[in-house]
Parts: sequence; structure tokens; C-alpha cells
Amino acid sequence: MKFKKLLFIGIGKSALEDSYWEKIDRLTEKKVFIDKESAEITKELSNTDGVHDNLTFKEMEEVVTKNGDVAKLLVEKAKKRSKENHFRSKPDDISAIVIEVN
Repeated sequence: MKFKKLLFIGIGKSALEDSYWEKIDRLTEKKVFIDKESAEITKELSNTDGVHDNLTFKEMEEVVTKNGDVAKLLVEKAKKRSKENHFRSKPDDISAIVIEVN
């Protein structure tokens, strides 16, 4: 299985060694690089619907600021919401990858 698209927000191609990009290429059909100040972020995030349809931006932001496995926490929260009787609930494939660059 490959991801349809991975978003790299605020991470340039020079941030990682070529060997890492080669591994990422095997995981995804498309890489999208966006400056963290870009208006394109909203557009791209709206096109990645597994997590974003089920959670609000504020809910995602709250999870991202926590310690631990942020990707796992996002997926778990979105999966839980997808099964609830909530206006945002949407059964879907739900996945997240979080890359922290120091």
C-alpha cells in the first residue's frame, strides 16, 4: 500500500539525506512541499480527508502539541470520531505521518 500524498510543511528537500527521500518515495505516490506560512496549507489539508474530515483543526492542533506518538494519537482520535454519532463522523481510511525536524 502507498499513501496517495504526503505533505511536507516547512520541510525543504535539503532537510533530509537522499537515502531518506528514497524511502519516502517508496511510501507515497506524491510528495507535496509547502512553506509553513503558505496559504496552500489549507487547500492541501482539505485534500487529505481521513483525519481531517473527522477532526477539527483545533482538535488536531491539541493532539499535535502533546508528547508521545502524535501520528498514533491523531489516528486513534479520528477513528474514534468516525464511529461516533457526530456530524463530522466519516468512515474512511485514516492514516497520519508526523515528522519532527529539529
